[in-house]
Amino acid sequence: MGVPGIYGEGDPHAKTDEAKRGRLRLDLGKAWIKSPSLTAGQAPVMHYNRQLMQAILWGRMEYLNEVLNPAVIRMEQAVEAYQLFDKGEPKKYIIDPHGTLGKAA
Repeated sequence: MGVPGIYGEGDPHAKTDEAKRGRLRLDLGKAWIKSPSLTAGQAPVMHYNRQLMQAILWGRMEYLNEVLNPAVIRMEQAVEAYQLFDKGEPKKYIIDPHGTLGKAA
C-alpha cells in the first residue's frame, strides 16, 4: 500500500473529506485477510534522483513525462511555482538556476 506525494496534512483535491485531511480508512476485516504492511517515511530520493531527472529531461521516459508533467523554470519563478504547486497545479517543477538545461525538457 502506498500513498505517494502526500507531504503535508492531506490533499485538498481528494474525493473524500478524510482524504483531504490526509487520513485513510482501513477495514480491519479485509486487512486481516489481505495482510498488508504499512511503512511510513520519505522515499530514498537521493539514491536515484539524478538519473531519473536526466532520463526525464532527455526524453527517455516519454510516458512518464505525460504523468509527471515536468516544467523547467528559472530561479526567479520558484516562489510562484511553489504557490501554484501548493494549490494543486498538476506540474512538477525543475528549477534551473543557471539556464543550463535549455530546451532539454
